[in-house]
Amino acid sequence: GQQLSKYDLLINDGLLTGAEIEAATEISMKTGQSIEAILMEKYKILKPDIGRALAGFYRTPFFEFKSGLPVPSDLIQGLEANYLRNQKWVPIRREGDVVFFAVENPRALDKLDDIRRHIPAKAYRFLVGIVEDILKTIDYFFGAEAKEEPKQRGTTVSKILDNLAMEAKPSQEEDESE
Repeated sequence: GQQLSKYDLLINDGLLTGAEIEAATEISMKTGQSIEAILMEKYKILKPDIGRALAGFYRTPFFEFKSGLPVPSDLIQGLEANYLRNQKWVPIRREGDVVFFAVENPRALDKLDDIRRHIPAKAYRFLVGIVEDILKTIDYFFGAEAKEEPKQRGTTVSKILDNLAMEAKPSQEEDESE
């Protein structure tokens, strides 16, 4: 049957109560964290279970961020990371004529129209993702793109460690390890 709310599946599976979802919704409104992030942290709901619930509700596949995702340079070219963060959508790949996007709400028609205006394609596929994963994907894609230009903000721990390792190494001019 049709799920009436995004989290019906979690309630039906006995993982959550309606009251817990209401409480998570209130926390979300106060903190700005997504309801899904709160369900995972406070109520120990596993991401695959949230994915199943969202995929079932929106009738679309669930998108989950994984590092190592290939960066769709042709799709993110000309897009601003901040804009995507505010809009909570990101193009994730192209397969033939189809462009795939991770979106917070695959039924938000204004968002889908906005996406179509920014990225012309013959066909579109919208995958539902939790906000935190969408933001991580945006940061990952644009971080990978911006590797050439030095950035003071958004310096990653690994970059700092790399720099420290470089400084700590005695300089060996003749050793060409590259």
